[in-house]
Amino acid sequence: EVLTLTVILDLKTALDLKQPGYLLTAFVTPCQTKFVALKQDMSLETWAIDNGTLVEFPCPERAKRDIFAVFNSGFAFAAITTHKTVITWGEFYDSRTDRRINAAELFNTAFPTGLNKVENMRGTTAAFAAVHDDGNVSVWGIEEAGGKIPAHIQGEIDSADKITSIMSDG
Repeated sequence: EVLTLTVILDLKTALDLKQPGYLLTAFVTPCQTKFVALKQDMSLETWAIDNGTLVEFPCPERAKRDIFAVFNSGFAFAAITTHKTVITWGEFYDSRTDRRINAAELFNTAFPTGLNKVENMRGTTAAFAAVHDDGNVSVWGIEEAGGKIPAHIQGEIDSADKITSIMSDG
């Protein structure tokens, strides 16, 4: 039996709780057979299971500390740092071409200077969407899985006062 507990806090509260004497609950996010645990000290622990055997699943060195939240998408992960930037790793699976595509390469192509001021994020089966503190939305990943915002939806986003959160059904 597996028990999953997810505690969602705003960034300021999470940073306040990081002070000595407080305990920030860790949680585990599964991604196929890969796992990421966000620990009390805002660092990550990663592992994978392959045919019942525990194997390594490394994350980028800069994702090992100062992490506020972590999200999964198919075979990929993305994390929001305490500095409100984004780090991504793993792979997206493109069912049209039956290929796995490096998530970090797609991210770096879409956002060569990175993403800043990110407040919230969600993943689909093969894409991520991030909400910035000014209400703008950025997406990356496989286009058919949400990695591109259709023009008519982008128009609605642009005309909204401010997008504050985002949800995903997959």
